[in-house]
Amino acid sequence: MKDLTQGSELKTIFYFSLPILVGNLFQQLYNVADSVIVGNFLGKESLAAVGFSYQINFLLIALSTGISLGASVLTSRYFGARDMRQVKKVVDTGFLFSAVLSLVIAAAGACFSYQILVLFRVPENLLTIADTYLKIIFIGVIPTFAYNSLTNILRGVGDSKTPTYILIAATLINIVLDIFFITALKWGVAGAAVATVTAQAFSFITCMLYMRRRYPDLFIRLWDLQLDRHELKKSLVIGTPAMLQQVFVSVGFMSIQFLINGFGTDCMAAYAAASKVDSFAEMPALNLGQAMTNFTAQNYGAGKIDRVIRGGKSA
Repeated sequence: MKDLTQGSELKTIFYFSLPILVGNLFQQLYNVADSVIVGNFLGKESLAAVGFSYQINFLLIALSTGISLGASVLTSRYFGARDMRQVKKVVDTGFLFSAVLSLVIAAAGACFSYQILVLFRVPENLLTIADTYLKIIFIGVIPTFAYNSLTNILRGVGDSKTPTYILIAATLINIVLDIFFITALKWGVAGAAVATVTAQAFSFITCMLYMRRRYPDLFIRLWDLQLDRHELKKSLVIGTPAMLQQVFVSVGFMSIQFLINGFGTDCMAAYAAASKVDSFAEMPALNLGQAMTNFTAQNYGAGKIDRVIRGGKSA
């Protein structure tokens, strides 16, 4: 755990945000690795199919991050106030809500993935491979939501390094499995999807094991989980605006993708490759904002409003 209520505001924010930036860079490498390997070994049709599914995956991550952000803010606030009983309530409630929501999204997505592809005018020659990839990605929503929930809990108590280490390991696993499933087992785009989901499951399991060892008081025991409606309401009040902001950004990109799909496979493949490069440009500002969220919440919980203001100016 890291206390963000002490020390130089600028140094505290910078050193807390740096691991988040590195972690998100590796998170982005998940998708870049898929595109590079798929494009080189399976061709432009497969790259175009994977590229469209990336926009859907971006939307799902936006939902997951936004929903879990509210729990992260409350965790930071109660941790700053040294109220560990309330921290535990928020942790259990946030994880349970994310788990239920991910199950609903995974089931609906797997059932209606083909209809989604048709709605977005994906060319007929790509429908089969895109549907296969997208179905597997929707199943992967479950470990993704669970991992993001745990990550935001760790950041809420000031631990931004551990999620980064886990992401680095998961990214390397994803790349190795991508190459193995595609080149050795000849699974095609399904191999890329299975590699990604496997890496996400690794992230979740590793994070759970780490919390059990390092933060036993916050460890999530499935048989003891209870949903606190009051804390859930407060979490959603905080997290929903952030979630909607990310969703609107995602919808904007999907609107562009809808238009791109009308120009055929070549344009879809080109857009898929270029958009991966563009996504790196936004990261520094977004990661600084994430760090400020937890910094502000901890200091607000500790009653240090002046420090919040100084921290905002430093950022």
